[in-house]
Amino acid sequence: MTSAASQSPTSFVALLSDFGDRDGYVGVVKGVILRLCPNCTIVDLAHHIDPQDVNHAGWVLNQCFDALPDQTVIIAVVDPYVGDATQRSVVLVFEAGQKVVVVPDNGLAGRLLARNEPVEVRVIENPALQGAGQSTT
Repeated sequence: MTSAASQSPTSFVALLSDFGDRDGYVGVVKGVILRLCPNCTIVDLAHHIDPQDVNHAGWVLNQCFDALPDQTVIIAVVDPYVGDATQRSVVLVFEAGQKVVVVPDNGLAGRLLARNEPVEVRVIENPALQGAGQSTT
């Protein structure tokens, strides 16, 4: 699987979460993305999904998908277990069309997968990929 974020000088990363904007979580996520991909453009799809409302998040993801340019990396974080190291969800990465989608394996991508045959699906389960001292979120 190729990294869409590394393929062009101006890449797109789209974010969908239930983090809201009353604290720094969205800002921290954007900061990490920009540290890894300084030239990327970050698109906010939604951050006011009701907490843990995986069904609504899946609907929003499905509605926004076709409007995003090819080579976009879509990161969706709406998960009842975010931040709980004892109940961490499996993270899926898959290509749908010309986009890469990163989601918890909790049904959030169900609508999208029903209409976009994934090219390849990967599971991120290596704890070493979470940096030392990083939040479980």
